[in-house]
Amino acid sequence: MKNSVYVSILSIIVGLFFIISGIGKTLAPIQFADTIASYGFPRLRFLAPVVTAGEIGLGLMLLFQVHLRRSALVGALLLTVFTLLFAYGFLKHGITSCGCFGAITALQTSPSVSLIRNLVFIIFCIIIYKNFVDYDAPRLLLPSAIGVITFMSLLVLSYKYAVHKPASYIQLAPGQSASVSALAPLHIAKSTTNYLIFVFSPTCPHCWAATPTVMQYQAEGLVTKIIAVSPPSTHMEQEKYLKHFNPSFTIQTLSKAELLKITTQIPAVLLVRNDTITAVSGAPLPTTESLLTLSNGRVIAINSVRKAGQSKLTSNHYKQAKSLHE
Repeated sequence: MKNSVYVSILSIIVGLFFIISGIGKTLAPIQFADTIASYGFPRLRFLAPVVTAGEIGLGLMLLFQVHLRRSALVGALLLTVFTLLFAYGFLKHGITSCGCFGAITALQTSPSVSLIRNLVFIIFCIIIYKNFVDYDAPRLLLPSAIGVITFMSLLVLSYKYAVHKPASYIQLAPGQSASVSALAPLHIAKSTTNYLIFVFSPTCPHCWAATPTVMQYQAEGLVTKIIAVSPPSTHMEQEKYLKHFNPSFTIQTLSKAELLKITTQIPAVLLVRNDTITAVSGAPLPTTESLLTLSNGRVIAINSVRKAGQSKLTSNHYKQAKSLHE
């Protein structure tokens, strides 16, 4: 039964699946890059915007039935690759979230459901490929190609030059003294003057995806020490996390009430220099260069305030510090 209604319905369903998946990754491009790194491929982080744009472009072609047989074949191959990679990540690295929908966490599912879902969509693509007779659509193909290329270019630029601003859910602000803030309960040696607070949970998929970026901060010399802070978790959960990443940092535990004084969402990072918080960020975490630029701008503003004989960073000075980065 060629070009039947049910084939059209399947193409719409699969197309929307790819579009929603791509949009979710677009909303958190660096988070998706971190997910790629967590699979054991840190050098392939640059593929994040390419995959995202490709998914949306493929979804549009399936949705509007542009060269549908070829699109369905590409969709089946792409889903097969994704499924095999997720199976590898699950078995090799203990990854429990495929990161398929990026920032749309409501659509994240368990590993078994994710694998079954992908297999179902692969079957849908095969059905479309076998039961649809392609027709030439040159008028649609050219605008679609131009649109996809334009979108990909904008996405790559936004991924590379995105400005990371402090997340509103982080309760502490640059300029505050770490020792008299909600960070005071942490065990931090007085000799430690340049460090990063990483607030996370060993069971949080997004925290797993962000961990390679956090470790990169220390590897690239941004900080000399990382202090990881998490809510209470089981010994098994912590061991699983530590075995997977083998980080240089240890994990300190705070109660949920104490953590809520620092941030209401995870993951989150706070950069501290000489007992002063100089930068904060939530997911997606910024690159080392972006976080350093953000921190340096605020250090300049903080020092200028202190030289003027003021002991606290007022709201006007905070705006000034922020403008240095923007």
